[in-house]
Amino acid sequence: MNRIGVIGYNEGNGHPFSFSSIFNGYNENYIDSCPYSTIPDYLKKNNSNDKLLQNSKVTHVWTQDFSISQNIAAFSNIPTIVKNLDEMIGQVDAIILARDDYENHFENISKFITQEIPIFIDKPLAIKVNDAKNILSKQKFLGQIYSTSALANDNKIVDAKNNLKSIGKINSISGLMPGSWEKYSVHLFDSLIKIFGKDFTIEDYKVLKSDSLTMLKGKSIEGSDISLTCLGGEKCSPFLNIIGEKGFLFFDFQDPYSAFRNTLLKFSENIHDKNILRNEEEIIHSISLIQIGL
Repeated sequence: MNRIGVIGYNEGNGHPFSFSSIFNGYNENYIDSCPYSTIPDYLKKNNSNDKLLQNSKVTHVWTQDFSISQNIAAFSNIPTIVKNLDEMIGQVDAIILARDDYENHFENISKFITQEIPIFIDKPLAIKVNDAKNILSKQKFLGQIYSTSALANDNKIVDAKNNLKSIGKINSISGLMPGSWEKYSVHLFDSLIKIFGKDFTIEDYKVLKSDSLTMLKGKSIEGSDISLTCLGGEKCSPFLNIIGEKGFLFFDFQDPYSAFRNTLLKFSENIHDKNILRNEEEIIHSISLIQIGL
């Protein structure tokens, strides 16, 4: 049984609750300790005991606030709360950094890189290419750091990759996310890279900004129109729409459970094998697209 340590929490990100519960289950007696109502909703729908990831458990949790750590631990059945990150060293086989405050990523994982254990870093790894390269350069083995938008592992995205040819030549690609460009555009880019491969790129682009909204408009190498938007905190139904000559592929992301579970399964099954789950070139490519919108 792999022992996983979870590092959280930052405001607006419920992944310490949801990710931990996909391994450990959740405690209905502490349902109110989760500040994100959507998480208990989709866990109730999907997370029966027979669906829990069996080869690993979250055994330790740390946050910058002990009371938040207690809430996460109570909700997600985590047995050990640590008061500082040093207490996890030697006690866990892998780390999940379940925070999306990219500017603090390296500080939070630096102690564990030297321990030569696998680390999953919540999206985005960084928002500038040089920062990402710096973090990846610290790895003790290739693939030690795995970072991706979990939505790229959604069953619907995987199916789209396999069925892309069925809609013919692509005419347009559009996508919408509710959060900031810095934290949410990665969902669109990682999903598109999963579908189209490493050659997905945007040319002849322009960036439109209004208040907290960011829109990137351009064309693919093949000439398809591309329009990707992040609303900077406005509520919306996130989607990705790919329209071809013979049909279209439309994805909403209202229920992210399968995406989260697929991603965590992929990571946990590889803790001892230490394979490269996502190569550095793909991670850097995605971040280069994020950087365009800055």
